[in-house]
Amino acid sequence: MKSRINTLLLGLVFAAAVGMLGLAESPKPLTIPFTLDRNRIIIPTTVNGSRPLRLILDTGMRFDGIYLFHREALRLIDTAGAMEVRVPGAGGGEASSATMIETGRIGFGEVSVADQRILVAHSAHTQSFPTDGVIGWNLFGHYVVEIDYDRQCIFLRDSSYVPSDSGWVEVPVRMKQDLPFLEVSGEVIGGDQVVLQ
Repeated sequence: MKSRINTLLLGLVFAAAVGMLGLAESPKPLTIPFTLDRNRIIIPTTVNGSRPLRLILDTGMRFDGIYLFHREALRLIDTAGAMEVRVPGAGGGEASSATMIETGRIGFGEVSVADQRILVAHSAHTQSFPTDGVIGWNLFGHYVVEIDYDRQCIFLRDSSYVPSDSGWVEVPVRMKQDLPFLEVSGEVIGGDQVVLQ
């Protein structure tokens, strides 16, 4: 088995966004550096030219933009036109309030995108989180995504990209309400096989 572990996730295609970034015209992928913190992928991301914020890469995040955990982040963004919203909790958790704008500019690696939804949590629960927030759909919703853990880089490619490396393994992903699901089988004590989603 190769020491380099690559994960290929096929997202839904938004041609306008890909074309805007010039990805369709070039076979060279866009590169996003990341770090690992407690086995989580952390993407340094700027908001309106801010210092880099430490955002967790979240495959379950279902909208363009970012969700920030700390109220102090309101100082980083232009809050003109901001509105108070209710944000569903993780899993079946209780909804909480947040401030939302839809005109933020976020930057990560070689990508900079305007008119992004920025949510800033009001919940007391998130204020002590060690990271600054989450990002997800901006990557998984628009690109073919390769994650190289050895080099700690994410490579974003146009949706038409097909890997030529015979070492790649295709894993079927089923999308359900914009969330990716894998079917996995495993052996439990006693030798029984179980199938998980």
